[in-house]
Amino acid sequence: MSEFLDVPMGGSRRATKSHEDIVAYIDMLYKERHLIAETYCGGRVELTEQNQKRVRRLQQFRVLRPEGTREESFRLGITLNKHLDEVFQRLANYAVGSNFADQIQRLSRLVEEFGMARDEGRVDDQENYLSDFDAAAFEISEEVDALLMHARMSTDNNFANVQTYKEKLRQNEHFLTLMNKVSGTLVALQDRSFLDMLESTLAFEPLNTTYYRHIVDRLPGWRAILLDITSVLKTFLDKERKIGEAAKKIRTMALYLQKNPGYQPRDAEEYALIPDWAYLAPGITINAYPDLSRDDIRENLIETARTIPSLTAAPRKARSAGVLVHDDVVEVMEVKVTAVEAAIINFLRAANDSITPVSAREFLASTPALASIDPKISLLCLMSTIDSRRNSGARLIDGLTITRKTEAEDARSGNVQVWDICACKRA
Repeated sequence: MSEFLDVPMGGSRRATKSHEDIVAYIDMLYKERHLIAETYCGGRVELTEQNQKRVRRLQQFRVLRPEGTREESFRLGITLNKHLDEVFQRLANYAVGSNFADQIQRLSRLVEEFGMARDEGRVDDQENYLSDFDAAAFEISEEVDALLMHARMSTDNNFANVQTYKEKLRQNEHFLTLMNKVSGTLVALQDRSFLDMLESTLAFEPLNTTYYRHIVDRLPGWRAILLDITSVLKTFLDKERKIGEAAKKIRTMALYLQKNPGYQPRDAEEYALIPDWAYLAPGITINAYPDLSRDDIRENLIETARTIPSLTAAPRKARSAGVLVHDDVVEVMEVKVTAVEAAIINFLRAANDSITPVSAREFLASTPALASIDPKISLLCLMSTIDSRRNSGARLIDGLTITRKTEAEDARSGNVQVWDICACKRA
């Protein structure tokens, strides 16, 4: 079965011999699933007589790798171990990170090689470079996704993979530095010179479409997640500054108690002077009250009561009768109505009293005050009044059936001219 791994150095994934070879390799992984799971969960597997053949077989396909100089101990290969970490969301301290600079530089190199292959008529090489460019862009997209997902998970869980306050603070500083690098990576992924190179010629259209699908179209979402993570990290730092001094004292006391488990605080009487920390506690409030049941202090209470001055009730002040004050006359403000407004109101009232449609053009034209005004202007004012009163729920409009008579000015202009409005009482 080793022949399905015989891929030429530097060849593309299309150099794999057949679909059946890939199925055979996955089937081999399935058969050895228990040994792979044991190695992943335990971190390593020891070579024994019982599993020697299976371990050597997995080593041949680079699923298992020797652990340094210990030839009898094996670990999972980096690629498979990383894949399982992503699937099961297993986090390791300071493990989130990636060198995107080399990957971005590789994209530029692939674009140049693609252009050279096209100019020289090497169609097969051109397809290979296109396939490699697609895979490289997808790999960057997946790594950015995974990086932001792990960072988001760690920050939302308040770095649950570490327990101590000091380690949480270090994790927070680490992720802040990492998010700054990711911010620079997102800027580099949208480099204007690289995008101009992809858009410079139609020959690069497949590369440009692929890059936008994997990278550019996802940049806004990545930036939003990055801002959320950075906000949480900065909030954590702000809380640390507020409680840092108190937490330091508590941590110092905890370390002292660990080193001196038999420590007992002294009694208050053993202190020659009151310690400073005692002043931090609020004092005891003492309330005094007379005990009337004690006969031995009864005479003293009587003498004390005699010294208390008697309180006389203050005389009630007689209230004088009020004076009736007349309200001022309310000023009536006169609202001036223009001739057009008056004619429009009269038209709406006439329409409310009629069950047959009343023509606004004829009604307004019969008004003497509007003789010098263009009928089109009167109709425009009427339409504006109808729209404004309809929006305000005026009763004068709600009870009417209003119809606009229109005609096209020009078949090619697209404009419609309103030459009359008819209204009557709604049935």
